[in-house]
Amino acid sequence: MHEILDDNSTVRLLTRSSNLLKKKLAVDLVDFDISPEQWAILTRVHGMEGSNQKNLAETSSKDRAAVTRILNILEDKGLVERKHSSYDKREFLIYLTSDGHKMYKETSEIISESLEEINSILDSAELKNMRQSLIKLISNLEDLTEK
Repeated sequence: MHEILDDNSTVRLLTRSSNLLKKKLAVDLVDFDISPEQWAILTRVHGMEGSNQKNLAETSSKDRAAVTRILNILEDKGLVERKHSSYDKREFLIYLTSDGHKMYKETSEIISESLEEINSILDSAELKNMRQSLIKLISNLEDLTEK
């Protein structure tokens, strides 16, 4: 059997763990009417207020179109706002609204508890090894995809 079809292949395990993580976070966020993808962008805006959509896309590893769609949803929910840049009127800078700040505060506490629960599955040495392996994998995959 081809390795990619094997349930224990690296690709399948990474995909399955990623999907399960998103599912867990979706359950944790259901009361807030925000998806894990929306939450990731909300969090990125919180850490980079006044940044443009291009920078948000690059730092969140999402394409610009996906970030634009998510920002449209967050804007419709009153959580973010776009303001024209004073340097370039074609460019919009993204900020959290007061409701966005409130949502970030409330959800980050929930997500933090969830991540503690998830991290407790592995001991500290296993977590360290996994992070190092993932960093190495990501770095090498980025190199392979940029060729």
